[in-house]
Amino acid sequence: EKLSRIKDSNFSFDVWFALLPEQPDGAYTGGILYGLQSVHVESRVWPKFHQQFVVISATGDLFCSVIDYRPVVKSKLQLERWYHLALTYEHETQRQDVYLNGEKLRSDTGALHREMNFLKHEQVGTGCITANGLHFPKPGYLGWYGFNGIIDEFRVWNGVLTQDEVTKLSSGENGVEMQLLASLKVTGRMVRSRNRLVIVRPEQLPADTIKTLCSYLTGFDAFNLSHTNFWWMQYFSDGSVWKRVFDATTDTHIDQPDQPWKKQYMTSRAMLFSGLQNSDDRQIDSYAYFTYAGHTQRRHSRFRLNFLGSESFSFDVWFSLLPASDNTSFGGIIYGAQSSSRESRSWPFYHQQFVLVSSTGDLYCSVLDTRPVVASNLESDRWYHLALTYDNDTQIQYVYLDGVKIHSSAGSLHREWGFLTHEQVGTGCITAGSLNFPHPKYLGWYGFHGVMDDFRIWSGVLLQDDATLL
Repeated sequence: EKLSRIKDSNFSFDVWFALLPEQPDGAYTGGILYGLQSVHVESRVWPKFHQQFVVISATGDLFCSVIDYRPVVKSKLQLERWYHLALTYEHETQRQDVYLNGEKLRSDTGALHREMNFLKHEQVGTGCITANGLHFPKPGYLGWYGFNGIIDEFRVWNGVLTQDEVTKLSSGENGVEMQLLASLKVTGRMVRSRNRLVIVRPEQLPADTIKTLCSYLTGFDAFNLSHTNFWWMQYFSDGSVWKRVFDATTDTHIDQPDQPWKKQYMTSRAMLFSGLQNSDDRQIDSYAYFTYAGHTQRRHSRFRLNFLGSESFSFDVWFSLLPASDNTSFGGIIYGAQSSSRESRSWPFYHQQFVLVSSTGDLYCSVLDTRPVVASNLESDRWYHLALTYDNDTQIQYVYLDGVKIHSSAGSLHREWGFLTHEQVGTGCITAGSLNFPHPKYLGWYGFHGVMDDFRIWSGVLLQDDATLL
């Protein structure tokens, strides 16, 4: 419920918040918890009218007011602890009361802010400000001042909260009979101590908890996390973490190069693919090749699936799709093969796509002549595990997604199999026809837009239990 719509009535609001320290990336302490302006944030237009009903300066001063007068309510707020803030406004007497942690800190009288009729848009967590001589976040600043911290619950009430009701809310109780107009609840905070600390840094968690959480991370996620701050960089400096994720795809009989495990992982497994640019300039996209080495050879050579001849085989891959953007299409070819190399820049007469996601989120996975949709409506920004297995004796192909068998079909390998002398992960050549690859009638290379953390090719047939385990 917007305050501008209830400005002729009594109202109250309360919020739980905690401040974070100034960040290495330049984020200031404090910011606007509750901002209002004459245009919405997404418009990117400078709002002629803008106010901040709750704002904390970079020096830790708390301001909270819905009237023209905006004094400092509390100074020197502490970092990394919870605060409960409440404001009440009685329309008839034009009285405003402000409470912090259940204690009334100020009472002021005055009409609602003179710009209230123009403040048609509001939001929690940011706002527009003209700092003048105050530290918002520095004197002379003009622009948006996002809140650097945590907001756990923000409620707007129909009426004036009493002292007792504010005290109950500040102690974590919810026994208030007043009508709740709007609520923004984020984490389900359970702790009730007024002076409780906020866990905002990983080193505040128990070591066993951190270890357990990290055991669920894919290598790609661990790699990104290791570069978020110095603490995580140090935590993931232990080579055993990277050895664990690297060993899953490395022949342990082969002597590994004398270099850190993290570097070996980075250069072999974690792959971010840029995708097809909508400008359609046919630039060389990002891709990777398979290499393999037998037990007696140390020199890695390029692997080709059709080298396996009449053997049964399987492959599996972890992948995550990135959202489409103004410049990049959704989906793409995860595993492509053709009769000429990507670098040759010549048109491959023969070209097939063993794993492909359309721009509409349909997943195709097949090494046969037929290529049905095996799953639809794939989502971006989540991990999928895909596995295909082909039994050469029975000529049966099974496809698994997240450990569940989603398709089976029978037939010989694709009729162009012998001509597919080049293959790569992350792109492939395609003739779209009427399908969305990425749009009907497209002809060219369709790079994958997403992340692959692991791609493995196995000798033999993977069973259901194997796919589930992987």
